[in-house]
Order: sequence, then structure tokens, then C-alpha cells
Amino acid sequence: MTLTIRQAKIEDAPFIARAAQEIAQVPGYFCSLPSEISEEKVRQTIESLQDGYLVAEKDGHIVGHAFLEIFPLQSLRHVAQLNIGVHKGYQEQGIGTQLMEKLIEWAKQSGKVEKIELNVRASNTRAIALYKKLGFNVEGRLKNRVKVGIQYIDDILMALHVINNSTDHKTPSVRSLQQQDIGLLAELVFPWSTKQKTVDLWTRYWEEQKKGIRFACILEHEGKIAGYGHLLLHSEHPPFQRSNVPEICDLWIFDNYRKKGMGTLLMTHLEQLARQKGYRTVGIGVGLYQDYGPAQKLYFQLGYQPNGEGITYKHSHVIPGKNYPVDDDLLLWLTKDLN
Repeated sequence: MTLTIRQAKIEDAPFIARAAQEIAQVPGYFCSLPSEISEEKVRQTIESLQDGYLVAEKDGHIVGHAFLEIFPLQSLRHVAQLNIGVHKGYQEQGIGTQLMEKLIEWAKQSGKVEKIELNVRASNTRAIALYKKLGFNVEGRLKNRVKVGIQYIDDILMALHVINNSTDHKTPSVRSLQQQDIGLLAELVFPWSTKQKTVDLWTRYWEEQKKGIRFACILEHEGKIAGYGHLLLHSEHPPFQRSNVPEICDLWIFDNYRKKGMGTLLMTHLEQLARQKGYRTVGIGVGLYQDYGPAQKLYFQLGYQPNGEGITYKHSHVIPGKNYPVDDDLLLWLTKDLN
């Protein structure tokens, strides 16, 4: 059967823990001893990371796992430590390569990780060759760092820069909302709001992001905010709620950056976030008056289709013959199959 790479779930913890304990029985492969690996620790790691923890599944069995753990200190929060294990009996089948490629792809899309670091035993030449193949470079060597019995093994430090910080920022990019962005957003001109209301709104978005309810993304170009958009995991739109469809919402590209492919870049990033969360469908609402014309064209070009619910006003179906204001609450709802 085809190998499947997906986000880890809490219920995967017992299988990952047992497999990791088995791998740790081979001296020098993991630094941890089998007794130092527990189901509870694995479960806590999956819960704390929320995403960025992947498993490889084959024939209904978990055959490998990998995750990126971002350093907690503010000055190091752009760096993530790699942990990976291919389970016993499934080595040398390309599983490690596929896990690594997916994890690197996730890091590039996350907007959080700029550099991936790892430690690998000097004796694990096969793993070192794989990391080099995927673009990792050796950055150091820790002599006699790992002690196995009475023998010592050096640790090789390797790293991959997923964002090249030497660029001139001419290429637009998407990243996760950071707390310091709130003040920057408040300084931008929003004719429908005030500075304080903007601060309050984005502070709420920031709190919701920390809880994993919302994923707010900032589009940047040449060091400036060019737009933003959100992935709301639990939509306020009843049909999306019933079908467990996340909603892309509050998509905005500032005037100077329109008609330059920025909207497509931002939409693609938000769709990828939905895929990483395990969703197969994503939805969006679009207004009906002229200002929404470019958005309507973009969504249809990207493969969005009406979901068959018709038009709503403030999430209630419109009734033929009744009058409704043509404003931002009069919406046509669209969905896209992410498969």
C-alpha cells in the first residue's frame, strides 16, 4: 500500500512510544534509554506541538515519526530541533526521506521556522548521508558527547536554513501573526475602524491563535505588511460547522499590492495550513457587490465552488421577496476539495 504522511494524533502516542523504546535498544541510535521514553511524554509532546509532529503510516501501521520542536526562548524561536525515527523493520525503504521532505515543507509553510537543527551520532553514517542529501550542512562536532557503555561517540551538529536571511525581501512571503504585528497593523489605515478597535481586534486574534482556534497569517513584501488572512478552524457559518469545514476569512490585500499574485499566494498558504490540520475541504464566504469582484474571480480560478446553500445574510438564508442590505454580511458561500 502507499505510504501516508499525516499529522500525529493523541491516540498515536502508545504506538510511537513502543516503537521508540524498541529503537532505543540499539546503542547509540537515540540518546534516550528505553526506560526514559514513556507514552505520557510522547502524548505531551504531541499536545504541546499541535502541528509539526508527523507520522508515516503503511498498511494501517505507524512505521515512522518525526517532529520539529521550536526553542522556547524569544531569541531562538526561529529555530526548531529535529527528532526523527523510522521504526524497526521499515528502515531503508525511503520512509525517512519522505518524512523529512514533508517536515521541511511544513517548516517552510509554517511562517515560524527559519532554521532546522539536529544532532546525529558520528557513527550513524547512513543518517548523515540522508541529511546532506536533503540540504543539511555540518555546523559542528561535539567530541565524546554520547556515552554508550564505556565507549564515547561524537555528536555531529547539522542544520538547514529553510529561509535565507540574506535575501533582500523582494520576494513576498507569508508567516504567522506575531504579537509585535498588532502595533504595526494598528498604524495602517482602516477606514471602517479606529486604531484602538484595531488593536482590540488583533489582540483577540492573537489570543485565539495561541489557543489553536485561529491561524492568522501576515503577507509581507519588501519588509512591509502587504495583506493578511485567517484560517478559522471552527467557522461561525452553520453548514460549515455541521460538516467540520474550516473557513478562510478576513482575507485582505492592501491597494498597492493588488493584481500582483499576492492573493493567490496567501490563499495557497491558508489552504496548505488546512491540509496540515487534516482537513479535506475548506470554505470561504464572498460578498456580492462590486468591491468583491476581484475576490470572486480569484476564488473561482482557484477551484472554489458554491456549496449549494445559496446566499445568506448574517448566516441566515435569504428569503425570496424580502429586502436585505447589500453589505459585507450578504454572502455567497464556497468550498474547495483539498484532495
